[in-house]
Amino acid sequence: MAVPGALVAAGAPALGAHPSFTRRYAVFTAESLFNASAAAPCPGCAFNEVKTLWYLADAWVYDPVAQAAFFDFAALQNVRQVYDAPHAGNRPHIGANPADEQLYRAFVRAADARGIDIQFFSGPKSFTYDLNFIKSC
Repeated sequence: MAVPGALVAAGAPALGAHPSFTRRYAVFTAESLFNASAAAPCPGCAFNEVKTLWYLADAWVYDPVAQAAFFDFAALQNVRQVYDAPHAGNRPHIGANPADEQLYRAFVRAADARGIDIQFFSGPKSFTYDLNFIKSC
């Protein structure tokens, strides 16, 4: 199994024709990259460009062991942003359960301390709530 870095390196000549790739920036589905990296690590790979991840696994927010593994992975993979839909899913990160919201707030602070920005996918109906949450972080 090829690792994401190896796949991107192999495709670099073809991808070079596209401006978004020539700026050397990548967006990955978070769990796919996490699982592929764990299944086939690539020590010494040259692909350590800044990455943005699409979505957060709930375990990374709510489970301290999984969260530590995520932050180790993010440091190794040079992750600088994560897009999250904080109101979506079976266990929304904000707006449903105050205890879960506190855990998410702690996750956001921990991510920020590591240089990782959390970007929200939210609609206009939740804007005021989201803004107040962000201010509380």
